[in-house]
Amino acid sequence: MTKELLIKLRDDLLSYYGATSYWAKRCDEIIPKGETKVNSEMIPVYDRISDSVKTFVSRVLSTESKTFYADELRNFVTQYSGPVAPSSPTRILQDLRKNGRLNYRVVSRKRSLYEALPN
Repeated sequence: MTKELLIKLRDDLLSYYGATSYWAKRCDEIIPKGETKVNSEMIPVYDRISDSVKTFVSRVLSTESKTFYADELRNFVTQYSGPVAPSSPTRILQDLRKNGRLNYRVVSRKRSLYEALPN
């Protein structure tokens, strides 16, 4: 996990829930605006979401089509991990592939359709 990804996740939460929301206040406690360092409280959030992303992809791999839409991933992560910013699951999906922890290919960027591949 990179510091840049955590900061993007913070920014996603702020833009989705609004600057005056509970989540914005929690984000400011973890990574204040303008900060480039990451508080250790943000790491469990990443771990929680990444665990649910890996579980989802492994379940998709056991299906015949092995394809999924970003909305399906988002819905699964929300059910499995609780509320998340809409772009967080796909960002973490990309980060997990970049770090070699799972594999997929983009079937249709326009339709946000992916195909899970064996790692």
